[in-house]
Amino acid sequence: MDAASLPLVTISTPMYNTGAEVLETIDSVRRSTYPNIEHIIIDDASTDDSVARVREHLSQTGHPAKLVVHEQNQGIAKTRQHGLDLAQGKYMVGVADDLMRPDRIEQDVAHLEALGDAVVGVFSIAQTFVHGTGEVLGRKGAWEGEVLEHGLVPREALAARLLESNFIAAMTCTLRRATLLEVGYDTRFFVEDYPMWVRLLKAGYAFAYRPEVSMDYRITEKSVRKRYASRVALDVVRSKALFLGSGLVPDPLVRQKTWHYFWGQITHLTPPHRKEALASLRALGAPTGYGLWAAVRYFAGRLGVWTGMTKRNDAETVAMTVRKR
Repeated sequence: MDAASLPLVTISTPMYNTGAEVLETIDSVRRSTYPNIEHIIIDDASTDDSVARVREHLSQTGHPAKLVVHEQNQGIAKTRQHGLDLAQGKYMVGVADDLMRPDRIEQDVAHLEALGDAVVGVFSIAQTFVHGTGEVLGRKGAWEGEVLEHGLVPREALAARLLESNFIAAMTCTLRRATLLEVGYDTRFFVEDYPMWVRLLKAGYAFAYRPEVSMDYRITEKSVRKRYASRVALDVVRSKALFLGSGLVPDPLVRQKTWHYFWGQITHLTPPHRKEALASLRALGAPTGYGLWAAVRYFAGRLGVWTGMTKRNDAETVAMTVRKR
């Protein structure tokens, strides 16, 4: 395989106190069958010996990664944006402390080269494992809906699935750098991937799906979703709300799903984050009393007593609720 004739792929690895895990990530990149890779590792002001560990490993292995060290912690989204700004590749891959399968880049590039620029990227499946034991837990990121030629996923169907949950395993995505630069990461968010998927879909771009395992996804107590559950929940509310007015999914459904998620996370949200989430929900423009109605629907559903309204579509239910007042 002639490296000079192949598109350059940039792998961006953010790191914060995960040096030991990133050493394994580096080794998985070194095993890649794709020869034209640029690897950028960005340390977001780690407080342990992560930087020293990585520097030593790079020296010992000769792996030509670029190590960038932040003097102050900037958070996930800004660190991702920094990696994007530094990148030179045609395609971008974000891999934190997870393990890349050897043929992943080769397969993804071949997939994307066969598609037009309107397809921003391809996602696949991650196999989850427990850090320390290696126990395999399951899989994340499988798409079970309609797939068109070359694995193209219909935009409206993907939007509807993403409104339910951020099911895409971000580390499996290979994306066109030019499109990412055009759209950019929204650094107001703490969690960077969910709002990016929504904004790419709203900008008119599509995704393709490759039904194979491309990554091994590490489950650890250091997980951002575990350590910052309240902030992550806030960003999920804000990400779902981005679908409003997109034309990809009905606005009443956006309101219903966003409120439903909020009530499901109410005990995880700190008072300041709860206040911010409510501001985002009010901006959805729902009828007066909608939030209370959504709460009744959520908790009644949890108790298994919700019946007739679940059989109606959301637009009809909202209209019925308004007429009753």
